[in-house]
Amino acid sequence: MQATTPGTKRLQQNNKHSSKISWYRRNAVDMVNAIDDHLLDRAGIKLPAYWQEFKVKREDLMQYDAYGSALDDQYGQLVKMRYDLLKSGRAVYAYFEKENSPAKTQIMATWYSKHRLDPVWNYRKSQLIRKIYGEYLKKSNIHNEYHPVHMVLTVPHKDGLFEGERFYASQIMENFNLIRKSSQWKKYVYAGEYGVEVKKSSRDNGLHIHIHCLVFQHKQYRVKEAAAAIHKLWQNQTGANFLHYETLYYYKKNEAGRYITELVSVFDREKNDYINVARRKKFYLDRADRPDDGPERLAEYLFGVMECIKYHFKHDSMILPKNQGYDVELMADVLNNTKGKRLYSRFGAFYDVQELNFNRLEKEHISDDPSKLQTDVEIEDEIMATTSGVEENLIDPHTGELAKEGSYKIVISRPEWLKHRTKNDPQAYEPVIYNATDFLECHPGLALKVILQGLFRCKLDEILTGKSFEKYQRARMNPEQLKGRQMKINHNKQN
Repeated sequence: MQATTPGTKRLQQNNKHSSKISWYRRNAVDMVNAIDDHLLDRAGIKLPAYWQEFKVKREDLMQYDAYGSALDDQYGQLVKMRYDLLKSGRAVYAYFEKENSPAKTQIMATWYSKHRLDPVWNYRKSQLIRKIYGEYLKKSNIHNEYHPVHMVLTVPHKDGLFEGERFYASQIMENFNLIRKSSQWKKYVYAGEYGVEVKKSSRDNGLHIHIHCLVFQHKQYRVKEAAAAIHKLWQNQTGANFLHYETLYYYKKNEAGRYITELVSVFDREKNDYINVARRKKFYLDRADRPDDGPERLAEYLFGVMECIKYHFKHDSMILPKNQGYDVELMADVLNNTKGKRLYSRFGAFYDVQELNFNRLEKEHISDDPSKLQTDVEIEDEIMATTSGVEENLIDPHTGELAKEGSYKIVISRPEWLKHRTKNDPQAYEPVIYNATDFLECHPGLALKVILQGLFRCKLDEILTGKSFEKYQRARMNPEQLKGRQMKINHNKQN
């Protein structure tokens, strides 16, 4: 068995990351295709290839003569997201060629839209938040001084309404704000954060809008006592008869690398009875047999925190039951009702902790709203963070050693075009290149930072070789062929 060196480990990590980026970009393309099909079927809207063309023809496309601004009001935010997802979906790769061997790639940087429903951005955001929390836990030691809890707040919504509103995200957040002002709340809770999640109700009762909270509770109180007190506050405030309040947990894998499971009794509505199902076993973070410090305990806490706050970076609530595509009407509903609103925030002692202010991550590269656009300074900072150490630590996949200067080209491609080996393959997640023409070559000698600047500012003529720029221009002239190829990839993935 071949020994794993630092170089081969870094290759494996890069290949897995590349595979995930490709997978989430295919998700993004699925969303775009679902939006296009939905608008054409429901409203007779056939979108042009590019955003600038849409803006010029907007009133005709959105049928102002027949409906006024009604279709634009309903679908305008959805259309904007559609163009954001398509425009920003590129990645930068190091392209290694070797005589008598297939070419290989290593991903260097990714351009994503920073739209709250962009699957690639949500994946990348999860990495950033994990890093931020890891550093904060080390610095603050809060995980040892307070008890970590996952709390979920729901409200009754008879006939799909809460406080007279069908989309009641603002109302549930306002009610939560009110109970946090009480002395009872402050007695038990030191700090935390929350996020709002919007789903379709599983009982055909409108929308299921609820709040997930990461709570750091004072240790001198029992969890059951704190849960009962907070539930009473919430019940008095909203009439809710249920509160989820559970110590953070993590999952463990066995020696074979599979998650440890246990049988759990759950109620099956179709059978109208309880059945036993195998689920991952929860290992709670309050176990007495684990010492209060050390990297293993920190890793467990970090896993528990990320499991609790995954609402920051998930989009699967938009997927229809049984993986039957995307719920486009729900997407439009969420976008229209949350425009300009903060869906997550901090409370208690976390309120003034700026490194935990994840709203600062949301500024977009592309936006018609100047207040949401990244400044040149912010773009420069992001580029520096993205490119720092990338080329210096790049591994040549042919040799497993640090890449030598001149041993690779820097290229740009769409990640959804790049296939990868499966996780069970001996070369797990390794990119497989079927078509070298999928890659656009950058001018030799350009630094990664300069290439990203050109990409963010759509100055591809300044960073691509003449031949590659001509290829790029030809593709722009035939966008329907490009979209058709994307749909073919999605079809292969689903079958």
